[in-house]
Amino acid sequence: MLYIYIYREKIKMNLDSYKKLLALGCFGRKQAEALWNKNASKYLDDALKQGLIRRVRKDLYVSVSLETHQPTKNKFEIASCISPTACVSHHAALEFYGYANQVFYDMTFVSQSKVKPFDFDDVSYHQIFTSISEGVSEQNGVRVTDLERSILDCIDAVEKICGLEELEACLDIIPSLDEEKLQRYLPLYGKAFLYQKAGYLLEKHQSDLKLSDKFFDFCHKEIASRRYLGKGTTLNNRWNLYVKE
Repeated sequence: MLYIYIYREKIKMNLDSYKKLLALGCFGRKQAEALWNKNASKYLDDALKQGLIRRVRKDLYVSVSLETHQPTKNKFEIASCISPTACVSHHAALEFYGYANQVFYDMTFVSQSKVKPFDFDDVSYHQIFTSISEGVSEQNGVRVTDLERSILDCIDAVEKICGLEELEACLDIIPSLDEEKLQRYLPLYGKAFLYQKAGYLLEKHQSDLKLSDKFFDFCHKEIASRRYLGKGTTLNNRWNLYVKE
């Protein structure tokens, strides 16, 4: 038995139960109920008091290591457990892949169900709404948008997510992009402005990203009216965009 004294009260949790918590890692109340049925609430309360788990948000918990006293799951793994369809996205996905120039304390994720923003362990988790479901994979226990989808997501909401300077710094260190995926995902957004922004920003890094002229011809066909990229004041005639000189 594991014995821990809290407020002079001895609480017991057997080793098998703790191993089950470790195996769950990050889990919801329904998963706990599947293990312990009507005793789930008692086991969860006892584990919380003993510091064997921590509450991430309502009905979401993460197990804690007895050695480090830290959560056994990182922020990326936690984000992909928030809901059955949650996955790491936007700049957080670039950080997961190791291509972020800066580490943010914001964890962006997409989910088909609505999730209220919350903070856990000095990280702010907030949902980005999207109707796109393609370009998601699971890697090392983390559901995450693939690199091409993540880049397009960042370009689409660049001013809200990371800013142009950070995005361009990320593009500087990405070794290549799959242009077939980019061409498959772009129409899903249904935004002519995105073709313009993607064409302009990615063309600046064309050689490094190993993108062909054919891809930029694809983007150029969808150009619409003149738009502003950030606080741009100089017109780029090729992409019909006002950009910062």
